[in-house]
Amino acid sequence: MKSSIISNSQSRSIAVGDLNNYNFKDIVVANSGTSNIGIFLSNGNGTFQNQKIYSTGLKSSPRSIVIDDLNNDSFLDIIVANFYTNSIGIFFGYENGKFKNEINISTGSSHPLFIKTCDLNKNNFIDIIVINYPKNNIEIFYGFGNGSFEDGIKYFLGYDSIPYDLSIEDLNEDDYLDLVIVNYGTSNIYILFGFSNKIFTNEISYSTNHLSNPTSLIVKDINNDNYLDIIVANSNLRNIGFFFGYGNGTFEKQVLLETTLNFYPKYLNIDDFNNDKIWDIVIVDSKLNKLYIFLGHGNGRFEKYTTYDIFLGSNPSSIAIADFDNNNQSDIVLTNFDTNNILILINYSSKSSIRQINYDTGPSSSTNSIQIADLNNDHILDLVYRSESNIAIRFGLSNGNFSNEIKYSLGNEKMKCQYITIADLNNDKQMDIITANVNGDNLSIFIGYNYGEFYLISYYSTGNGSTPFWVTTADINNDNIQDIISANTGTNSIGIFLGFGNGTFNQMISYSLDENYSPYSIIVNDINNDNYLDMIILSEYVSGDGYIIILFGYNNLTFINKYKYSTGDNSFPFTMTLVDFNNDYYFDIAVANTGTNNIVIFFGFGNGTFTKQTSYSVGNSTMSYYIIAADFNNDNISDLIVSCLGNDKIVLFLGYKNGTFQLSKRYSTGFSSKPYGLTVADLDNNKQFEIIVSLWGSGGIAILSQYDAVIFSNEVVYSTDLTLKSSSSSIADFNNDNLTDIIVAHSATDDLIIYFASINNSYSKQIKYYIGKNFHPEYVLTCDINNDNNSDIISINTKNNTFSFIIGYGNETFNEKQFIYSTGDNSKPIFALSNDLNNDNRSDLIIVNSATDNFAIFYNFNYTLFHNQQIYSNKHSLKPTDIIIIENFNNDKYPDIAVTFSDGNLNNMSIYSTGNNSNPTYIDIADFNNDYQLDIVVINKGSNNILILLGDKNGSFQNLISYSTGYGSKPESLAISDLNNDNNMDIIVANLYTHNIAIFFGYGNGNFSSIKIYSIEFGSLPKSISIHDFNNDQKLDLAITKPGTNEIVILFGFGNEIFLLGKSYSTNINSVPYKLAIIDLNNDKKLDILVTNYESNNIGIFFGYDYEYFGDMTTYSIGQNSNPHSIAIADFNQDKQLDIVVANYGTSNIEIFILDLIMELLIL
Repeated sequence: MKSSIISNSQSRSIAVGDLNNYNFKDIVVANSGTSNIGIFLSNGNGTFQNQKIYSTGLKSSPRSIVIDDLNNDSFLDIIVANFYTNSIGIFFGYENGKFKNEINISTGSSHPLFIKTCDLNKNNFIDIIVINYPKNNIEIFYGFGNGSFEDGIKYFLGYDSIPYDLSIEDLNEDDYLDLVIVNYGTSNIYILFGFSNKIFTNEISYSTNHLSNPTSLIVKDINNDNYLDIIVANSNLRNIGFFFGYGNGTFEKQVLLETTLNFYPKYLNIDDFNNDKIWDIVIVDSKLNKLYIFLGHGNGRFEKYTTYDIFLGSNPSSIAIADFDNNNQSDIVLTNFDTNNILILINYSSKSSIRQINYDTGPSSSTNSIQIADLNNDHILDLVYRSESNIAIRFGLSNGNFSNEIKYSLGNEKMKCQYITIADLNNDKQMDIITANVNGDNLSIFIGYNYGEFYLISYYSTGNGSTPFWVTTADINNDNIQDIISANTGTNSIGIFLGFGNGTFNQMISYSLDENYSPYSIIVNDINNDNYLDMIILSEYVSGDGYIIILFGYNNLTFINKYKYSTGDNSFPFTMTLVDFNNDYYFDIAVANTGTNNIVIFFGFGNGTFTKQTSYSVGNSTMSYYIIAADFNNDNISDLIVSCLGNDKIVLFLGYKNGTFQLSKRYSTGFSSKPYGLTVADLDNNKQFEIIVSLWGSGGIAILSQYDAVIFSNEVVYSTDLTLKSSSSSIADFNNDNLTDIIVAHSATDDLIIYFASINNSYSKQIKYYIGKNFHPEYVLTCDINNDNNSDIISINTKNNTFSFIIGYGNETFNEKQFIYSTGDNSKPIFALSNDLNNDNRSDLIIVNSATDNFAIFYNFNYTLFHNQQIYSNKHSLKPTDIIIIENFNNDKYPDIAVTFSDGNLNNMSIYSTGNNSNPTYIDIADFNNDYQLDIVVINKGSNNILILLGDKNGSFQNLISYSTGYGSKPESLAISDLNNDNNMDIIVANLYTHNIAIFFGYGNGNFSSIKIYSIEFGSLPKSISIHDFNNDQKLDLAITKPGTNEIVILFGFGNEIFLLGKSYSTNINSVPYKLAIIDLNNDKKLDILVTNYESNNIGIFFGYDYEYFGDMTTYSIGQNSNPHSIAIADFNQDKQLDIVVANYGTSNIEIFILDLIMELLIL
């Protein structure tokens, strides 16, 4: 059962006890966000009654909670540490689990952070021990047994100690209780030894290592020597420390838990979870939202661990253990701070499982071959794979994840590589990449440089109709230089390219196979132990029968004595691997047969001959495709991993020492994913291989990580706040899995919660989307606003008089930035519908406004609508110098247009002075201070500066800030983008008279860095800037017009603050190029450049070629004396083709050009 609704209770701590004397374990929670405690009375079967709330006082923010009988009346009482009111709160219990109002004990100027109870002085009265922040002390309140207490006695723990947790035990066996404190600030364990007269002294400390920042501890005998030991969670060093006790109050130096786990331990507890009467340790990782259980051996060692994935974003904040369903097995309860609930986990067990992480490469990427290697010499493995007509690279990160995709074109959009291999071809200690291009009849070689960058150096022909299907490298002629070997399926041959050691190669030497035998993969190795490399070729006969063909190598590049081994009739073999499976030190061969849905093993004799095949079924209709060998279970024996195109699964065969195998696991990669290429690697350094698989069907890369999963027979979630307001709900399929998900609007907490459905109709996965402070979303609906076939969200925000549009991506993620639109001052919208009211195939919104007694209709939401495309004239015969993107500045549901005029003012609905003699020449918009409101930047050519106007939601602007572009610079135009990848907008300015580009890097708060200058050619008079990634390196570049030299030029960016000046392209004599637009006009997946040529009255087009190169300019006339100035691109007529709009300075008009399929430009 799962039941959870989120609020702001921010549960911090939890305690368990029988509050109503029913012999069931009840739960009490400290809710710091709502300043109360919540009581969940047990039903005795693992379920609980609804929460009962008791206030701890206004803004008290309780941080810790315990249960004990303070007044000896046989009813448990509740004690809480009220952090902000500097007090200990006590709720005295009486019949049936009820409690009296809170009474308080002051802690003075200290904030109580943690609390424990115990009879410290053995007088049968319960005492209270408190950790005080920031006083770095503990305070003891000795009890009188009637619910009252003596004044506190404090013990200072040292400057900057920051005590975090404590335990109470008799460490030295003197019959007096001692205190063990873990100090976060000084990274140590501090022990105070108890005596008979309420005194603690003879303190001793043990280091948990410098900057370990321990957060939790446990005291138990974990090695069965009858002496207490200490276990501590070192949060910063991300390890678990053991201090084994000698029984006299002293301990061994810290010993760390031996584990390959990459985790962030925060909270600890201990119990016997698998009923073997040995202590196990449970660890809570608040950062990664995981729970780990380490199973003990009884000797102080904890090796095997199991993992439970807590809800994403839950941030668990405490843990308790009890048997909630009375079956004599320990259960777990967690408080989740960020999701404001408690999670109860009933009946522990475990099983081997797999965790899958997908990296999307696009549905048309046809990802097949995949390889892994350290491409940038950072000692972290990187991925290389095919994506459409490119190779794609994702660089590995230290946490086992991968960077965004970087693509390198194969040089032709129709080129498709079938296989990729990686080697150092030029002996520069950097990896190079070779691709076998099936439809190009050639190999591509990409040379690595700059530790992670690549360039296409050459193609090598494999012969007409050769269709190279596989490529590998080896030193085939023993000259210590890598050679290339290709399997040419189309010509039934093997090609050898002898290397020169500098990344170049000789022409192909061809070795023909028997007629009608098509090679599909090849392995080069010495299989007959004669110190010459041999070729093992997996081939397919014309009938579909499969064969392994072996060519034995000699010292003169000759290969003879062809041996053939059948892989089966109609087997259609595709891949193979060469490994010693039976530990006889001879190579064996394993083959994946697509046609017969099996794998076959050939055991070698060490002389180049092999046994008859041994076959293992993979399953009916599985289409076993790709096979690799690896030691997947760390038993020093090779296992086999197979990808299955037919049923979208990865199959694992575990190997035995004698070379036999057993089908062990089947792992699904998702519906219609069609897993193809395989490789394995230990990506996160946990001594466990991950499986990396390319998904040919769905497009993507999947990382499969094996782990031992914690399984609970029952998982129950209870909200910890009764003040919740669930104001509205809606349903949609947000992740395109054909299951109905639920979205709930919570007005009181200003957020939306999305519950994702699973196949078993549970809703365990959930995410929160924060709308905004005091927005109060009262109604939520779902629809596809932007016609991308993914569900979007509309939130009606009553208190804020707005609605929010949140774009969905169809994969459980949403645009972080919501689009917010006003419904009118004091309108108080409460309800909305979505429909196409005017039959334009776009969703319109009808919103009911409760306070103004009306309803509002928003037509064509999120679309710019133009009727009757024609030439639009500007009034007052003013000369427009720039047109910016049409936007809704004042949230009035109509698009507004801002135009600059050279008389010193902005002429629009509102007028803002830009200064005397400022001569504004360019205007643009962006959100510079991350407040979700559009801001304006203006170039003032006369005053040599840029002016920033920060926008309000009502369409007005304020806080005018100016930045100099340099003395005499005469700035002409600007562009806006995030050039240095810090998620803040930067401003790029073209300085006409100083012949340079100025960049102001944004800080995200409306302020910018000092000017950075990038010189262009003297006399170039840079006029306009456009920003795009022209060379496909995933870094933004700048295209610039140079009217002074009648050229355009590109500055290539490096993703930081560095730019490299590239080649210039002529726009013809006296053309005077002004403004730019970038688009792929001819649908060849390469960017083209459009430029307005002011004096030659035309548009120039530079069609993109490979990478950073462009062809000669093609021109289209605008008309005599038109003087085209600005240019922009959009789909004005909704025909799903981009059109061009040009602002003509000479004729004072704008013209729209509609692009047809053959790219003819027709003036309307």
